[in-house]
Amino acid sequence: MFAAFAILVVLAGLMIIARMFVGSFAGLIVAALAFAVSAHFHARGEGIPLMVLLAGSVFGIADMSLGLITSIDTGVAEGAPFEAEHSAIMFGAAAITAAAFWLAYRLPLAFAVMMAAILVLGGEIAIIIVGTPSTWNFVMWPTGFAVISLALACWHDMSDVYRETSRSDVAFWLHVIGGITIAGQFFLLYESFAHPGPPIATSLKQITMTSPAASCVAMMAFLSYFIYAVLFDRVSMALIGTLFLKFTLFSLLGLDLFAISLTITGIVAIILAAMWQQIRGGMLQVLPLIARAQLPRTAPRVDGKRPVE
Repeated sequence: MFAAFAILVVLAGLMIIARMFVGSFAGLIVAALAFAVSAHFHARGEGIPLMVLLAGSVFGIADMSLGLITSIDTGVAEGAPFEAEHSAIMFGAAAITAAAFWLAYRLPLAFAVMMAAILVLGGEIAIIIVGTPSTWNFVMWPTGFAVISLALACWHDMSDVYRETSRSDVAFWLHVIGGITIAGQFFLLYESFAHPGPPIATSLKQITMTSPAASCVAMMAFLSYFIYAVLFDRVSMALIGTLFLKFTLFSLLGLDLFAISLTITGIVAIILAAMWQQIRGGMLQVLPLIARAQLPRTAPRVDGKRPVE
């Protein structure tokens, strides 16, 4: 932890000093140094310093990209708003940097940063193509991205059922990013039933409305997350899904009983976190053995072999 703090201080100081001499290229110097020093901590297996160095690499390149944008487009330097093209350049550079960090050092968080940057980058490209914000960047692209992320997550989990390799770590971040992204789409669907009119409630009257239809939509979303989490042993997905349990109760009971909705949701989340393996083990018993054999294990075997029966 001390090494991580020291690295953070050094990188911040170096950024300030370099900016006085090379201007917008200071970020490139910081990023290059952080990337090079990462090899030492990778060899020692120290994850926290690597995370700080990842941040230094990504933010350094993003800062350089910002500097180049302001030098080319003087309007941005004078305070004009960012355009989609500008954001695409920054997040594209960040995605490439995170990808390079992942390929070099196999830090799972670097893979997550790369995927998050690609998510934003795709949305900005959709705006550039269409010419204005639309359902393509708010709905179509996030949904497609989430489906691909979750499919990749399932593949990583099913190729490492005993969770003995870094594929399991990559799968975790893919589940989280894909799960959060698709949650946004579920929320928009829920809002379309819960608060007719604007996509999201904008008045007290809308917020206090109760809607059994919206409760059903939210409950289906919660059950989808829960079943998915059980199959792939990802309690993080079940906890994300509890957000929709709160929406279910909120639309059913109304604003006056908000505290009860929140309390019930919290109790369910605690039960899931505390008794996850028991819950999952009991539910998987209903599946055929050949199906269970393809899913992640809760009790790894010593030899690491995957059963074929």
